Amino acid sequence: MKAGNYDVATKRVHDALDVFRKDHDKLGEAHVLFLMADILTLKGELDQAENYYKDAEAIEKETGDQYNYLRTGIAYTKLLIKEKTFSG
Repeated sequence: MKAGNYDVATKRVHDALDVFRKDHDKLGEAHVLFLMADILTLKGELDQAENYYKDAEAIEKETGDQYNYLRTGIAYTKLLIKEKTFSG
């Protein structure tokens, strides 16, 4: 993703999040939260990304979406390793 596209991507993800929440689509909401976490990770905003991964993971656990729960857990673990590496 090009650096200049982060703002566009963020807006589109927030728009999608609004739609999924309005429709009470929990799996769609979790997927979009995961995407937002990925965008924030790419931007280097690791603390915010962590919150989005946690929110996605909670929904996936609640809905029994085991595949995406594991996928989010792996991405979150990678983020924690990255945070530890960069923070010393």
